[in-house]
Amino acid sequence: MTERSAAGFVRTLLKFERDGVTGVLLVRSEGVRTMLHFQHGQLVFADGGTLGDALGRTLVEEGVITNNEYAEAIRVMTQDLVDDEQMRLGEVLVRLAYVTLEGVQHALERQVRRKIMRCMQYDTLTLAFDAAPGHVAAAHFVTDIQPLLVEGVRRFYDRRREALLLKPWIGFYVALRDSPDNIADRFGLEPSEARALAVVDGTRTMGNMLAAASADDLDAFHIVTVLFLAGELRALNQPSIGDEPLPPSVRPARAEYPSIPPQRARKASRWPEAPPSVWRHVEEARHRRPSDEDEPPSQRPSREPPSQRPSREPPSQRPSREPPSQR
Repeated sequence: MTERSAAGFVRTLLKFERDGVTGVLLVRSEGVRTMLHFQHGQLVFADGGTLGDALGRTLVEEGVITNNEYAEAIRVMTQDLVDDEQMRLGEVLVRLAYVTLEGVQHALERQVRRKIMRCMQYDTLTLAFDAAPGHVAAAHFVTDIQPLLVEGVRRFYDRRREALLLKPWIGFYVALRDSPDNIADRFGLEPSEARALAVVDGTRTMGNMLAAASADDLDAFHIVTVLFLAGELRALNQPSIGDEPLPPSVRPARAEYPSIPPQRARKASRWPEAPPSVWRHVEEARHRRPSDEDEPPSQRPSREPPSQRPSREPPSQRPSREPPSQR
């Protein structure tokens, strides 16, 4: 089993897609198990996940069925189980005329997307892959990964999490690995989201791009985060000039969440282009140095200069404590 960051998990999915992998990817985090099924590089099914991902709960939350209809379907399923006839929830809902067969299919598609997206809420995940084709689910609900990333970032990434993720790149100039039109098409970006790609041209640092975004412009932050997770950005030590070829890419510090850049990276206090309102919480997340109060009394260093520390004289040299009249 392999441990991956949020970015490592996303890039694993995209690599499986590029390589045409077939098998089941087991994803574990915080006690939740989700199985992602791949068929020739396509993400076709997902099972497991949290209780909130169950089909019935999904239909209730979306208003397709009521709580009473859900309870009635569960009662029928329980009765059928007693009669040695096991039925799936979708079959029962169709039989009770609460949902059409087409409605169940659409609900299952949304459920698969929801289970995949929920994996993006975790910062660290453990992955294991089973390449046996026979373990891939028979049910297929093909899901495009790249548009799903955009939806997942909108749902599970706030400004603080995005800031911590992008922090190691804050002092580097950033460019796209593909044309803006191709990226907008592959990720299914809306026109307002595609406009954020125009500033990722190699002439601005990551800090300058984020500082230029207005306080309520979440599109720019979300799209830059999506591109970072998907490996669609290049980090440059110097800006791109005119029509000249882009400078060679560099490899910044590992971009994991939470991430503290190494000593060679710029410290947050030296990033004038980063607005304090955005990066204040980044400084609060830095590891604090342990104080003396965290150490046992026996390990606390003395703060007195050597000349002022009390001497430990042998008993023969210590002054007498007898009254003057008895010395």
